Amino acid sequence: LMSSEDIRGMDYAMAVHVYGRKFNVDELLERVPYVIEDMAEAHGIFPHVDSFAACWSFYKNKIVHGEEGGMIAFKYRSHANFARELRSLGFNNQHNFYHRPRGVNARMSNLHATPILDSFRSMKENLTTRAMIVSMYDALLPSKYMMPSRTVDWVYDIRVPGMTYAQQDVLVRSLNQHGIAARHAFKPMSSQVEFKQSQNDNALRLSKEVIYLPVTEYMTLEDVEKNMKELKFWLQRLEAGLV
Repeated sequence: LMSSEDIRGMDYAMAVHVYGRKFNVDELLERVPYVIEDMAEAHGIFPHVDSFAACWSFYKNKIVHGEEGGMIAFKYRSHANFARELRSLGFNNQHNFYHRPRGVNARMSNLHATPILDSFRSMKENLTTRAMIVSMYDALLPSKYMMPSRTVDWVYDIRVPGMTYAQQDVLVRSLNQHGIAARHAFKPMSSQVEFKQSQNDNALRLSKEVIYLPVTEYMTLEDVEKNMKELKFWLQRLEAGLV
């Protein structure tokens, strides 16, 4: 949501594929020399061939998931080798007990990797099931609340024009109380303490008007119907000025 003027002159930028929607990396590469792709919500989308790096999260609510952990891919092998050394306390590949500065302990254990690999092997079937769940949501949700389609289906986001943070809080909390894992939209950078000096009115507005509902490979039609019945009840209350 940054303007061309904001981006121009930067050495690098992070392209975030939000809620499974593919970011236009080509356009960003015209303005900055290095792009890092945040693929945490976009498993199944291939990174751009000219991106410097791409990173994934395997937290348990992601499309490919385990308990925790992530992965980074680099365009150049030398950078991947450097990162591999840094993740292991800076221990170099000669195993001579010399350490690169600023190394960290970021290795993933085999125990954590096993469920992630199992999930990865079923990703194609997972994405097919998620697409079916989204189609069910689409069939039940009034079109005025629909958001643009997603490249891959991580969650099901909806937009309620004119909704306030207070109303959003009531809506999400009420859905949660009925066992529905609804969540607020992401807050813009300008609302974070470290970036108070920046401002983006469009991002701020959308952060109030958007919530999202769960999409998982384990859901059934009955789950979707329950979620949508409760959601529509609260949307009707909101439109009537009762929230």
